[in-house]
Amino acid sequence: MLLVDLPSDILELICGELDAHSAVACGRVCKRLHHIITTSLPVRYTIALAMRGMRPGNNESIDIGERLKLLERYEAAWLEGHWKKSFRITLPEPMAFVNHPAGKFHVHHADGYLLTWDLATGQVHVVRLPSPLRGITLEEHHWQFTSPPDPHRLRTEVLLDAQNDTVVFVEVAFVGQHSDPGRYQRVTLRPFDLSSGNVAESILPNESIVLVENNFFYTNFSLRNEFIIMRLEQPKHAGMGIVVYNWVTQRKVMKHVAFITFLDDTRIIAGFLRALEPGRDPYLRIYDLSADGSARATHDLPLPTRPNFIICGGSYMGRDCGYPSTYSGAYERAQYFSEDDWAMIYLCTDAQEGKGWDTEASYKFEMYVSTTELKRLVTENAASTSPDTITIPWSTWGHAAAIALDSVTARFGKVVSDVAGSRNIRWDRSIGALWMHDCHPARVRRAIPNHKHLIKRDDISDVGFLREDELQQPSSPVAPRTLERVNYAFFLVGSDNKNTNYNAMLCGDVILVQESEASDPYGLKAIVAYSLV
Repeated sequence: MLLVDLPSDILELICGELDAHSAVACGRVCKRLHHIITTSLPVRYTIALAMRGMRPGNNESIDIGERLKLLERYEAAWLEGHWKKSFRITLPEPMAFVNHPAGKFHVHHADGYLLTWDLATGQVHVVRLPSPLRGITLEEHHWQFTSPPDPHRLRTEVLLDAQNDTVVFVEVAFVGQHSDPGRYQRVTLRPFDLSSGNVAESILPNESIVLVENNFFYTNFSLRNEFIIMRLEQPKHAGMGIVVYNWVTQRKVMKHVAFITFLDDTRIIAGFLRALEPGRDPYLRIYDLSADGSARATHDLPLPTRPNFIICGGSYMGRDCGYPSTYSGAYERAQYFSEDDWAMIYLCTDAQEGKGWDTEASYKFEMYVSTTELKRLVTENAASTSPDTITIPWSTWGHAAAIALDSVTARFGKVVSDVAGSRNIRWDRSIGALWMHDCHPARVRRAIPNHKHLIKRDDISDVGFLREDELQQPSSPVAPRTLERVNYAFFLVGSDNKNTNYNAMLCGDVILVQESEASDPYGLKAIVAYSLV
C-alpha cells in the first residue's frame, strides 16, 4: 500500500507530525497531500508558526483554529505597533534606584518577568508580564528578603533566570583598607526560587555561597541556569577578564576576552579581538562547559583581517552582546506559541586602520553573527575526544556573519542597549522612542518594505579590512553579507513632560517605562507597562 492510499484522517495525522519544511515539500509533489496540507488546521498552524519564526508552546486550552487566529493577530500587532497600557506601579515617594550609588530600590527584568526589591523594607515583588495574544496572564508574587548586616558591603546586584524560577542576590564587599595589601573582595551569592522566595534547593542545606578573591574585583554579572558570567578587573594589571562560574558545583574558569555570552545552556562563545600574538587573526572561540564547571575550548572561528586593521575590542557580556532563548516548564505551559531558538550575537566597537587615531581612518565596527548557524556548523564539525581545538575557516563560517563599518558614528559608543534572541533594543531619549531591531530571517522575509512602522535596511559592508587571500577561497562568501533587519518603533506619548525623565525597555511582549524626577534621573516615581494587544 502506498502512503497516499491511506485514509484521509490517517494521512492528516501523519502530516501533522511533519515540520513546516517537510510539509510544504510533500504538498508540492502530490495533489492529495497538497489538499490535506492546505486544509488541515494542525498542518497550517505548523507552517504558519515557522513562517513567522515561532514555535508551539504547551498551552492548548483553546483549539488550533483560535491559536492560528491569535498568531496572525500577534504578527499584525507587532507590525502595526498595537501597545496598550496594562498596569502601573506607583511608588509612594521617589526612590533612588539600583543605578545610583545610594540606590534603595532595585528594578530588574528578564524573559517576561519584572522584579522590584525595596532594600528598606525587604519586600520583593515579582510580576509575570502579560501577553494576551500568547495566552500569558499577569501573575504576581510577593515575598521578603533582607540582606544580613555587613559593614563591608559595597553593593548588591540581582540576577534573574526567570525561565528556571531562580533569582540570585549578589552581595559584593571589600574587606580591609584600600591601601592594605591584604585587602580582598568577598562575593556572596544567595539563590532563591523566584516565585516563592524559598532558598534554592540546589544549595541546601546551605543558604549562600561565598567567593573570596585577593587579586580580582568583580564588576558585572550575567546568569543562565547553573552558570554566572562575571566581569572582573585586575587592579595591578592592564585589561579585563571574565569568570564563568558554576554556582551549583562552585567551580570557575577565567579568560581574557572582548566579549562573551552563552551559545546555549551548556556552551559559551567568546571573542578574542585585541592583544593577539603576532600573526594571529582575531577569532571567536566556543567552549563546552563540562559538569564540573570548567570550560574546554572546542572550536575557533578566525576573522581574517588585514595586518593594519585593528579591532579595538571591548568588554561585553550577556545581554550586552547576545542572549539566546531559554525554555522552562512554567513559562512554556503558559503560552500558546513562542519565539523559536534563532538568535544572534551583536558586537559594536571601535576599529582603526594603521597606527594612531586619524579621524578618517577610525570606524565603528558592527558585527552580527547567527548563533543558530554557528551551532549547525559546530555540529557538522563535531569535536572528538581529542584536546585539540577545531578551526572552522572564514570560508565556512563567514556566511553566518553580517559586518558593517561606519565612519559617521565612530567614537560615539554602543548603539544598542539590550540583545536577546533575534532582537536588539535601543531607547532614544531625545524623541521618546524605543527602537526594536529584529534580524530573524523569517520575519525579514515577511517585512513590508514601505510600511509606516517598518523599514528593511541594508548596511553597506566594506570588505577592505579582510585579507584578499581569504576572500578568494572557492567557498568564501563574496563579501560579508549585508545586514537585513526589521525595525519596529514604540513612541511614548507624553514623553515631552518637562518634569519627568523616561526610560523604556522591552521585556517579553511588554514595554516597561520607568518614570523618574527630571531634577534627579535616579529618583524613580513609577513603572508603567504597555502590552502587545
